[in-house]
Amino acid sequence: MNKFWIYLAAISLSSCVTSPPKHEPSVVYVLGSIHGNMLDQPKNSLRDFVAALHLFKPSLILSEARPEFPSAVEATIDGGPEQSLVYAFAKEFGVRVVPVDWHNDQYNLESEKENSRMTKRLQKEIDPLFAQFRKVVQTGSFEESQCPVTQTLIRKRYDILANHGMNSLRMRDSNICRNIKKLSLAHERVMIVFGLAHKYYLEDCIREMGLQPVTTEGWFDSSSAQRIAYSKELKEEAVQTYRAARGLLASRLKNGYYKTDIENLKYKLSEFDVWIKRTGEL
Repeated sequence: MNKFWIYLAAISLSSCVTSPPKHEPSVVYVLGSIHGNMLDQPKNSLRDFVAALHLFKPSLILSEARPEFPSAVEATIDGGPEQSLVYAFAKEFGVRVVPVDWHNDQYNLESEKENSRMTKRLQKEIDPLFAQFRKVVQTGSFEESQCPVTQTLIRKRYDILANHGMNSLRMRDSNICRNIKKLSLAHERVMIVFGLAHKYYLEDCIREMGLQPVTTEGWFDSSSAQRIAYSKELKEEAVQTYRAARGLLASRLKNGYYKTDIENLKYKLSEFDVWIKRTGEL
């Protein structure tokens, strides 16, 4: 065999030996939502929330929806109307969404009992922390709501409640963490989207899995957020989900489907028209 054919044979052989694919390490960010406060908060608006999804570019979203009710409509009722935009974003960009929330009627009843047991002394103890947290939610920027200082405020508040035997939110967070730990986050760019009160606990959960949750530094800035143009399809998809969720929730409330958390659900129903309007203005 002459040198030319030996050379071709060597090329053919080398082409069959493929090097293992290079995988990016896992990156996890816990996005703390301020729910309906986004509708009228100019420094931490609905636009900032949706911009965070676009700027982070997740490959996997863990949503505030229960695994037994995983649809976009159910998530919008259960986990907050902003989940409609989460699912619309995921559909547009082909991002996988996995619901990991946990709650039930027993949890709702226990939460109500804890509220009724709140003493004036305990209220006085947590009020300063809650006042600081409320100020961040009502007037602070998106970055302020997500920062470690705010998470410390939330942690301190729930530590005090737990020390007085009020553990319902911790119980819910513990079950959410258990759901997350069932998943493989390897080589994924993960965004966990939950209410802001859950953020510190879910960051702890991610650390227990051997990962370090990232902060907003390096991928989010308000000027970039304001420049993003949202597609007509994304907004229409979200609005369609809002309308379906509004109709289903109204029907369920009328028919006595829910046994607990009814006042909160009634309030949520009253806000859907505003969510539809603000989504159209993105």
